[in-house]
Amino acid sequence: MLTSDQPELLDRRFPQRAEVKFARGATARVLISARPQEQLTFGLKLRLPPDARKGDVLHFDVIQRDVRGGRILGGIAVQINVI
Repeated sequence: MLTSDQPELLDRRFPQRAEVKFARGATARVLISARPQEQLTFGLKLRLPPDARKGDVLHFDVIQRDVRGGRILGGIAVQINVI
């Protein structure tokens, strides 16, 4: 697992990385262009909200949509268990 505690590992894995901050709220979006059949590698850096407590379970869904029709093409579900 890569964490911000080990920036050298982040540098090695994502040498040309860019970080995008999302607005607060239930939904956020970032537009990324990819050609058909092109594979891209992304890292997802998540931070706990300041009011997160031990035992909390946070859920995030990251989905990929076709920009033309809004059809869902793929995605991942992320669960964070606060310990």
